[in-house]
Amino acid sequence: MRLCSLLFLYREYDINFLKAHWSVFNIALYVVGCFLVLFLLPYFVTDSLFLGRIFFAVPVASICLYISWAFYKRISRAKNPNKFFLRRNKLSSISIACIAWLPILTVIGDYQWLTFTIVNISFFTITAIEID
Repeated sequence: MRLCSLLFLYREYDINFLKAHWSVFNIALYVVGCFLVLFLLPYFVTDSLFLGRIFFAVPVASICLYISWAFYKRISRAKNPNKFFLRRNKLSSISIACIAWLPILTVIGDYQWLTFTIVNISFFTITAIEID
């Protein structure tokens, strides 16, 4: 579901600041590879869920925070800033920030109420963009 939100924003804003090796498909492969190598392997070797979370979340969180920062820089340079575009850009920034915080929430712990709230904020902001 997070990937769908990211893909929507990627296509909606025609993001091309990410080079060819940072396409949505390659980012998804990177996250899957990190899960297999940096989460499952340490978990099976050490039998520690905390270490698996740390090893997995640090590289994924760094790439998510980079995408969030680059996305914000990209959309903050509006050519004709009117109220509609400013509101849309703020909602998009909130949505990307919520998606970027999810790996960090993985490290904090298994608090479903917090994780679901963050995910729903992302989906509600995308819904508000579409309704607007």
